[in-house]
Amino acid sequence: MRSIDARLRFPAMHAAAWALGCLLVWAPPAAAQSAPELAAARALFEQGVAATREGRWDDAGAAFERSYAIAARPSTLLNLAGVQARRGRLVEASEAYRRVLTDAERGERGQRLRDQATTELEGLLPRLAHVTIRLREPARPGDAFLLDDAPLNAALVGIDTPMDPGDHVVVLLREGAPAGRASFTAEEGRRADVLLAASAPAVAVAIPPVVAPETLPASVAIPADAAGSDVGVEPWVWAVVGVAAAGAIAGAVAGGVLASTPSMEPHQGNLGDGQLRF
Repeated sequence: MRSIDARLRFPAMHAAAWALGCLLVWAPPAAAQSAPELAAARALFEQGVAATREGRWDDAGAAFERSYAIAARPSTLLNLAGVQARRGRLVEASEAYRRVLTDAERGERGQRLRDQATTELEGLLPRLAHVTIRLREPARPGDAFLLDDAPLNAALVGIDTPMDPGDHVVVLLREGAPAGRASFTAEEGRRADVLLAASAPAVAVAIPPVVAPETLPASVAIPADAAGSDVGVEPWVWAVVGVAAAGAIAGAVAGGVLASTPSMEPHQGNLGDGQLRF
């Protein structure tokens, strides 16, 4: 309900003053520009004013942006800031109002622009959301971040950052690939912390290869001085001897079974779907 009230509050509080600004503040810029440039900037400005009267905020923003790109007028910027605020782009609007305060010329007309920008800015600042993005673990060299698919300066991580109200997504990029992601909703006029954690990387476990019996040594030489005693014989020697002995015993047993069986039907083996004939 807060966001609905905020959207409705803007026209009610500032519509008259802002409309007056839209209609009266455009004038030739101080810096020299060609006649075609001035004519195009003025036409775009008028298109923006017409779009605001009809509630076409996206069209109005586009017209004012193009007009300001041709002729950087504080008056055009003042109107653009009002449209940005109406579209929910509160951070951009607040910065535009601040720029009007520094760029407006001296004199009565410039003072009127600064007064209007000050009024609008004072009403806008309490509406900004403030979010602090924090990492669960220390950042690594080369880590990068995206906020709503746009690059986010790594210096802003851990710092209170003004943000437009609404839904946002922050992504941690590590070695050029997404390594963590957090979705959150920034609320108008509220402060919040967002915890961003890197996904746990897959851990590769090395499994030793299976050693075939035929690769084991046929016999192991035991030093003469160790005969009849365990002293001086390395543990691995006994392990190898045990494996070799077990293999020999298994072979003898298998041979005895085969020798005692005159004939056998094909045996269904355990190696896939094939058959093993003994």
